[in-house]
Amino acid sequence: MSSLPFKITNLFSDLAEAHGLINIEGDFLRMEFQTQDAILGLLKSQLKEIKIPIQELNGAIYQKKLFGTKIILRANKLSTLSRVPGHEKGQVILEISRKDRDQAEQLVSSLDMKITEMNLRRLDKELDDLEGRV
Repeated sequence: MSSLPFKITNLFSDLAEAHGLINIEGDFLRMEFQTQDAILGLLKSQLKEIKIPIQELNGAIYQKKLFGTKIILRANKLSTLSRVPGHEKGQVILEISRKDRDQAEQLVSSLDMKITEMNLRRLDKELDDLEGRV
């Protein structure tokens, strides 16, 4: 799957925003982003890359509205998204441009499918372990 461009706004009291790419690589969600000032876009941070284990995600929500599209990533614990700018209460909101809506919907669908597969594998392993004890 190709990388999906995203933006995270409302950083540092609306003085900064992050721009980046997100994609699924195996059992990880890879985010690459750069934070910059929201006024002129001249002050930029170094490029950062974060790999989030998909098994640590609780899910992704795709929100398509009239004036924007958002993906809300939810984690199982607060520390999972702690390195992502704008994280709050174990979740982060990624803003997606209108032209990338189809790709965003596809990413969320693929991510939810991977999360479900991992949960089924984990439950299957736990069931095998229980049967082995009996």
